[in-house]
Amino acid sequence: MQEHQSEGIKPGLPETTPSDGAFSLRKKFPGQGLVSEKTGPARPARQRKLFWRLLVPLALFIAMIGGIAFVVQYTPSWRGKKNSANRTGQLKELLEFQEKQSVWDAQDASYVKEFEPEAPGHYDYPFRNITGGAVQMGLLQTNCDCSSIEVFLLGEEELLAWEAAKKAGRPSDLQNPIALKVDQRKGIVVPANTGGLVRVNWKSRKGVGEYLRLNVRLWAQPKGKATERSFVELETRSVLVAPVIFDKTELSVGTLAPGAAAEAQCTWWSSTRDKVDFKAISDDPLVTWTITHFSRDECAKLEKRMRLDKINTRIKVAGQLKVKVLEEKGKQQLEQGVINRFAPLFLDEQPLALLPRLVGRVLGEVEVGSEKDKGKINLNNFSASKGTKQRVILRADPGMVLTVDSQKPSYLKVQIKANKEGSTAQKASWILEVEVPAGSHLGAFAEDSAVILKTQATPPRYIRIPVVGSAVQG
Repeated sequence: MQEHQSEGIKPGLPETTPSDGAFSLRKKFPGQGLVSEKTGPARPARQRKLFWRLLVPLALFIAMIGGIAFVVQYTPSWRGKKNSANRTGQLKELLEFQEKQSVWDAQDASYVKEFEPEAPGHYDYPFRNITGGAVQMGLLQTNCDCSSIEVFLLGEEELLAWEAAKKAGRPSDLQNPIALKVDQRKGIVVPANTGGLVRVNWKSRKGVGEYLRLNVRLWAQPKGKATERSFVELETRSVLVAPVIFDKTELSVGTLAPGAAAEAQCTWWSSTRDKVDFKAISDDPLVTWTITHFSRDECAKLEKRMRLDKINTRIKVAGQLKVKVLEEKGKQQLEQGVINRFAPLFLDEQPLALLPRLVGRVLGEVEVGSEKDKGKINLNNFSASKGTKQRVILRADPGMVLTVDSQKPSYLKVQIKANKEGSTAQKASWILEVEVPAGSHLGAFAEDSAVILKTQATPPRYIRIPVVGSAVQG
């Protein structure tokens, strides 16, 4: 009956009943005044159960924490591994590495060396055994399958000679490399009072403009003492660049009026080659390309100027690329309209991959579209499955005859017809209609997409009208 009454009472508060009252009065000693004494029943059984339910898990948790702390503190093998596996990657007690990150220029630690894509590269990390005994060293892991690791074991005199040659900029050739494969148990032995080089090799598959960051983790231990093993991490950085680089992606000659001429130029250089077989090959008499080479002093000045512009490169050879454009020469004339063509450059007799473009516009007798068309056929975005069609108004002097010469891509359907309603006594008008058949194209049109018209004059004049737009799924 008492347990039932206590169910609605909050723990910690005195329990009272109407019959007994909250207090009882009695004398403690003869002559002492009455004092009050709190009365109440014993702790309810339900509260006692809750107390033990909380106490037992808490005690178990504390016991587990204490056990783990004891093992970590007093088990020798655990302490040895934790202390020897230096988290910073330094092996001061076993092997001393002068560098753990590639430094390509001792005077400029921020410089990252440039390599061409697919070209092999390597970096050497000198080290010394400073323990007075034999040390085992092995490869734990690498972060790229494009790399391989070799070790050259050297005596102190050989290592000093290699360091002196590197400082002079003429690193010596090394013989008898030892290949290291990923293995957590087997490695090589570095004898006492010797050292060597860890060589990180690679052949990157990344593209121009991308950075390559190789991380290699090695392990080292006194010979036969795996419990004293420690680790070091080596980081090698490089950047992928083109064999020839240009400071401009476009050479603009602006707008050419009939009979006009214009010139443009840019600077080129190579940070990977001491010599380049670099040529401009073209038989176009209206567009002439010329390549010149800088002297060593001019290359040095260019490199210094680039560093001021926050371009940290090393220039081995450089020069200028110039282009001269004639609107007409003799009986030949440039195509009217937008100029958009790549420079005809070759490296080692092969077309150069990354080329600057010649851009501009040639004015002529034919007006193409309105001002917003800017001399182009703009198809905008359209459904690839449905195709699209676009019309452009052309204007020219009365009496001129225009025909379609060619189109690219070839599956474009092109028609031109006289626009009698739009013609006046001063200007003749034509409607040029370009259609992309359903399902014939997907994605953006290539840079050289265009419709070529020609006049019936002698010699004929060609009008190049670029085609732009993109076909999307749907």
